[in-house]
Amino acid sequence: MRKYIGIGLMMILGALLLTRCLSNGIGSDSKPAPATSSRASSKAGPNISLREFDDIELGDLLYEDTRGLTKTQALAQFGQPRTSKKDTTEWQTGTGKNYQFNTETLTWGGVNENNATLTLSFIDGQAWSKSLAGMTQEQATISPSSFNNLVVGQTYSGVIHQLGQPAGLNEQRGNHEYKIAGLWYPKASDTSKYVYVLFTDGQLVSKAPTKLETDE
Repeated sequence: MRKYIGIGLMMILGALLLTRCLSNGIGSDSKPAPATSSRASSKAGPNISLREFDDIELGDLLYEDTRGLTKTQALAQFGQPRTSKKDTTEWQTGTGKNYQFNTETLTWGGVNENNATLTLSFIDGQAWSKSLAGMTQEQATISPSSFNNLVVGQTYSGVIHQLGQPAGLNEQRGNHEYKIAGLWYPKASDTSKYVYVLFTDGQLVSKAPTKLETDE
């Protein structure tokens, strides 16, 4: 296990970062407040498809893992980021232990024709978390009925087949688990209403709606 630098606050994997994206206006071109270590780039962002995002490998936050895309590889593949920020990431294991790690987060804006945003978080130079926000939703209208039809244990691919491509994704690997948080808007024109679904190792573990209207 990696050495940790202190006791962190409680963290629900995936949901915390997804909430942070929502508070920043996921799907918009909002920018995080630049820190001292942040740098801005005027270079246009790369053109990243959902398949290319899926191909970005992640290492494990808690354990030494060489699977993750390296920072050097990311810069070579995607160019200079819009911002970079050094921060700490807090993690709680299933047994209740809290850890805190030094991480670096890079963000690329305008990564496709919809001005989506790509974010990668690195520990020891290897990616352990990735997010893609502001994607075009290719889906049928999400209703309370279709939301209620999502069941715990359903596969990630099954939910994508049922709801279509999400507007935002956050994926993380840690403590030998792979977490995915997906965000869908019932109507792309109204971002105040949304549904998010959390997966662990490819299976649905929780779901939550916000302002999802009832069926008539």
